[in-house]
Amino acid sequence: MNESMIAKRYLREGEAIVRRNDKMVSAVERALKESSNRTLSKLDKVKLATVIENISNLMSLTESASHTEVSDIADKQEFLNLVVCTYAKSTLPASTMTFAMSQETSVVYYLAYKYGSNKGGIQAGDTLNKFDQYWVDDNKIDAASKYASEEIEGETVTDMAATDTYTLEFKPVAAGSIKITSGANEYTDDGEGHIVNSSNVTVGTVDYETGVITSTTLTTSDATVDYVYANTICPVQVPQLKLEVSKLLLNAKAYTLGYTYSTFAAFNLLRSQNVDLKDLLGEGAANELVQEIDALVYKDFEAAATTNSLGVTFNMNSTGYFSQHEYKLINVLLHRNMYQN
Repeated sequence: MNESMIAKRYLREGEAIVRRNDKMVSAVERALKESSNRTLSKLDKVKLATVIENISNLMSLTESASHTEVSDIADKQEFLNLVVCTYAKSTLPASTMTFAMSQETSVVYYLAYKYGSNKGGIQAGDTLNKFDQYWVDDNKIDAASKYASEEIEGETVTDMAATDTYTLEFKPVAAGSIKITSGANEYTDDGEGHIVNSSNVTVGTVDYETGVITSTTLTTSDATVDYVYANTICPVQVPQLKLEVSKLLLNAKAYTLGYTYSTFAAFNLLRSQNVDLKDLLGEGAANELVQEIDALVYKDFEAAATTNSLGVTFNMNSTGYFSQHEYKLINVLLHRNMYQN
């Protein structure tokens, strides 16, 4: 029987062994693919599965005969002379904006979000998100959480005297939703176009379509108004966001790492496993740098969230939709900061 026929018979008889050890064989093949972009031939898989099955049988036999621990056997290199390496990938792209720098000093561009319209307690130009701040100032959190909704709270009303008019910024206005607060006085609409005081006496009128409030005897000073506008029925105005492209000057921080290896070990690994040790060590060194940079950035996040040492503002007040703990995590993980790697 020639060598070709022996190989064919070996492959045919070895298929069952490969199937029984498929998980381990597949794991080894993935490790080789990821570390050195190499794959196992059918014959290699049969050989590997045979070795794995022999080891498994030997372990079972040894355990049953002398109660030897499996961990004692696993340390023996002669059972499976294979190097398997696993490398971590950088998690920074999931939580930060990253930029490749071609030189030591570089200019990067980032997006700054600002409110484009007044709405309740929010004023046009207020920062929603920029390089050194995530979300709005503490006193505007409640208004910001309702910026896209139909609810409006704290819209500033100019001082009014008898016969004066004031136009609400968003319309059409939902009937029965208006509440004007001026000092200790509170005025509401009755759902039929009349502004009434706490005694249900009419002091003005409102046109729900145009949002115009007309005073008869209504007088206000430093007043605010809460109301609801129909944001799905042909709204005259909707709140807007503005997007600005800004730039930031960055200076790269140097990282240096060297590695050494034995030429004999490299030769033996290449001959026995067809794996290039130089490639493995180079990738390992690069991934070590990535992990160090990841750790540095997350430490910066932690410092900024607690001491604001970076000059970055993290708003730690919850909006009512998340618990305080959840909200802090959201701020830390989603903050749009600039870091170089």
